[in-house]
Amino acid sequence: MAGSRAAEHHELGQVRKEAAISELLRVLRGSLVGAGDRHHRCQPHLEGGVTILPQIPERCPGHRSMLLSVDLTTPVRRFWTEVWTEGRTETLAEIVTADTTENGERLDLDAFGRAVVRWRGVFPDFEARIEELFAVGNDRVVSRVTYSGTQAQPWLGIPANGRRISSVGIDLFRIQDDRIMELWHATDHLEAVLQLGGRIVGPDKES
Repeated sequence: MAGSRAAEHHELGQVRKEAAISELLRVLRGSLVGAGDRHHRCQPHLEGGVTILPQIPERCPGHRSMLLSVDLTTPVRRFWTEVWTEGRTETLAEIVTADTTENGERLDLDAFGRAVVRWRGVFPDFEARIEELFAVGNDRVVSRVTYSGTQAQPWLGIPANGRRISSVGIDLFRIQDDRIMELWHATDHLEAVLQLGGRIVGPDKES
């Protein structure tokens, strides 16, 4: 049964991962629209290895948001550090909007907070280590995070065995008024299942 649930979980995860990657590619492609003199003038850019800030932002669309983009990563950094690594779910309301969505579905903050608590119960030393974090355009942030932790409670039918998980996630966030209002999340949960000793069992082998 554990293997079957893991397979179903993996299949759903693959669908959400593909959707998240598609959204990420769409945003990255969109950030290149209008490249040329206006893009060069209105966006921070590198010249001789030095970051050049916009010289005339008042002529650029959304120039106010652009000037604040240096802080766009703050709620995302807090999301991974305070909520997931430190388990401080009480800060969710400061970091995430009440109507935020995850992979296209409405996110219930109370339920999400409880899910974080349960997850950290299974992996008490869980850490979401930020490997890369950068802003895209005026309201998007992309993160690459390594998740790790030691299993201390049963998970997906796998008994606690003291093994560790380590997997990578790519996430695309949309920020509004210094809070996360949209999240597209992609990671390989099957990898974690296999690291804990889980296995895939076909329907014909279920007991």
